Amino acid sequence: MDIPDAKKQIADLIDRSLLEDIGDGDVTTEATIPKENQAVARFLAKADGIMAGTEVAEHVFHKVDSSLKVAWECKDGDAVTRGTYFGSVSGSARSIIIGQLHVHTIHAFGLYSHCI
Repeated sequence: MDIPDAKKQIADLIDRSLLEDIGDGDVTTEATIPKENQAVARFLAKADGIMAGTEVAEHVFHKVDSSLKVAWECKDGDAVTRGTYFGSVSGSARSIIIGQLHVHTIHAFGLYSHCI
């Protein structure tokens, strides 16, 4: 399998996962977070490791809400140490919450190596 095929398969899996899980919306997030709330979430390394999975994480966040802004302080392959803030996402608080849940789910299933 070449890289474009793998990327397409991962993108398709993410799309299906989001559709299945949130469909027309996330009831809990919509019930608890006002629509107009904006936020900035920072990514914090909980352990020493190697940065990986930024492209997948960005794809998830942008599929949830194309207006979210994702910024990285380091790139895939960089070493990060525990306690380091290595990126952020800003925009709709609802969208950030939904996106981060899916980024964690994808990490749990090992679609990218060791994203911290």
